[in-house]
Amino acid sequence: MSRVLTVDDLLAMYGQYEQLLESQRAVEKQLARAQLRGEETSGVRMSLDTLTRGLQELSDSMTFDTPWVWMEYKYRAYADSPQLIATMHDFRLHCSKPGYICTTRYAFLDAELERLGGPSLSDKTVYPDDRDLMHVLDSGVFDVLGDTFLRAWRRHEYFRDDTGAVAKWAQLL
Repeated sequence: MSRVLTVDDLLAMYGQYEQLLESQRAVEKQLARAQLRGEETSGVRMSLDTLTRGLQELSDSMTFDTPWVWMEYKYRAYADSPQLIATMHDFRLHCSKPGYICTTRYAFLDAELERLGGPSLSDKTVYPDDRDLMHVLDSGVFDVLGDTFLRAWRRHEYFRDDTGAVAKWAQLL
């Protein structure tokens, strides 16, 4: 396992990711224009491949050591975006897409909270839709999670397949 990333580390990486993504989009447009004009595209394709690999490597290296880090990152990373994740409704919606890694993380965490006899994050009587996500984090919701759960979380978060490729949460997706 590599060094544990803080939320601030992850936010800096997200900034880099956004910059790479912007560059990738610009190169994709450049490639499309070159193709329309019948121009040579091998150099542009190489640039696009490099950016695509860089995006994947950066994404792979963004790991959330605990559910707290994951949820606080989501709250802060999307604070100024159209996909704001500020409330439990926003967070549940973000974590509801089938096959999505955040959906898997959410289900894993929610199941453990239920197993421990506490309210799950899905319990809208305890965590209503309009509850600010940071208030949920500050409520002590994760105080019941033990070392066994955190070890299991980390096994999924830092998982690599038999070839050594990053495969976060792949066993549960």
